[in-house]
Amino acid sequence: MEYKNEGIYDGTWKNNQRSGEGTYEWINGDIYVGTTKFDKRDGFGKMYYKNGDIFEGFWKNGMKNGKGIIIFKDDERKAFCGYWIDDLKCGKSIMFFNNGTRLLLSYEKNIKDEVGYFLDSYGKWSQVYFNNNFRKRDKRTHGLDILYETAFGTNCLTTKNKKRRL
Repeated sequence: MEYKNEGIYDGTWKNNQRSGEGTYEWINGDIYVGTTKFDKRDGFGKMYYKNGDIFEGFWKNGMKNGKGIIIFKDDERKAFCGYWIDDLKCGKSIMFFNNGTRLLLSYEKNIKDEVGYFLDSYGKWSQVYFNNNFRKRDKRTHGLDILYETAFGTNCLTTKNKKRRL
């Protein structure tokens, strides 16, 4: 069924609402393939974003809820695995980068803890601390640009109270 000014849905219906398995394509190019309930993403599904990124995981009431993974199209980041509650990152997570490095973090309501763990391409773990400037940008960008900076060596990261280029 086509929704004027919204997109197209192809799937199961219950009581005139999207409910069950289906595919929804928004007019902006984003596509959701998965389960719906009461006209919202609910259950397991994949969201294909127009920019090429893919989220695969669990939804409730149209929001990310539970375990999920974001697979990035860009050249630096490979994937982000974590947990969400009402579309906010929550709990332990890990970012994988295409250069082989990893960053383990913990979130509460989309705010990253001040301490994380970085695995470099040589297999060495480092405890890392994030400064206040880091946290301010994190709120605006949901942390994804910060993870890029951590893996590719800007001075946003401090280790043992000294700035360190990774």
